[in-house]
Amino acid sequence: MFKKLLTYGFIQNSLAAEPGQWEDATDENGQKMQKVSIQAPQMTEEEDNSQIMPPQHRCPACHAVFFQISKSLSQLYKDKGGDKKKKDGKKPKIGEDLVIDILEQTCKNGFAEGYGVSAINGGNYLQGPGIEKKEDKSSMAAIMMGGGKWPNRISQMCKAMVEELEEGEIFKMWEKEQKLDGAEMCDSEYFSYCSKKNMDAAKKAQAKTQAPPKEKKEKKPKEKKVEKKVENVEITIRSFLEQQEKLSHQNYGAFSKSRSKNEWLKLFSQILDKNEGRTEL
Repeated sequence: MFKKLLTYGFIQNSLAAEPGQWEDATDENGQKMQKVSIQAPQMTEEEDNSQIMPPQHRCPACHAVFFQISKSLSQLYKDKGGDKKKKDGKKPKIGEDLVIDILEQTCKNGFAEGYGVSAINGGNYLQGPGIEKKEDKSSMAAIMMGGGKWPNRISQMCKAMVEELEEGEIFKMWEKEQKLDGAEMCDSEYFSYCSKKNMDAAKKAQAKTQAPPKEKKEKKPKEKKVEKKVENVEITIRSFLEQQEKLSHQNYGAFSKSRSKNEWLKLFSQILDKNEGRTEL
């Protein structure tokens, strides 16, 4: 009896493992099982913290928006008996207020589940309904990091796009073929999220997430130049005694007054002891 070993993330995460990604293994009790290696996305600072959709994910997000809008309008058309009345050549009457309400609800709630980022081929890619699945060439299973800021980011894009086109115009565009193709709409006169220019910029941004961080070279502290004091400078006996007076905290002239031979020898002996170990005066 085989058992499968899985590692799950938080509730909104989902694991996509193909049959070829499972490996035969044996647990600590010698029981046969299957295991799979999982790659989780390493988020950039922008992916973690930005309140708006990061530029490299806006093209797939645009596809998701038109997929959900088209799905909602199709359901509305069906609920109003559009499929039945089509045989008579009559279109159901759908008021603009109803369209506005449906699109508002779609943008608000249509992306709450099923959307997130997966690590595929070393990069982070937005995944979910209406987004073309990225082919994973690695032997590892991909875990999708969903929830969090991702649903809100797509929702914000949806609201902005609906406001840009206006609800009535969106319904007219859908009504022509009863669908809205994200591939056409996201690289068109209306939106350029999937234009070549923006896709090239997205690839560059994606490359940054795949590149290993550059190691910062530690700057060596600059060595402070220490001015060496000149040793063995020739000075007069008076200057020498004045220096020794300062060193011994004596009043000026205390060492230069007249003394007997023995007193001079005693003073110089004291000075010698005081300066023992000093290399300069």
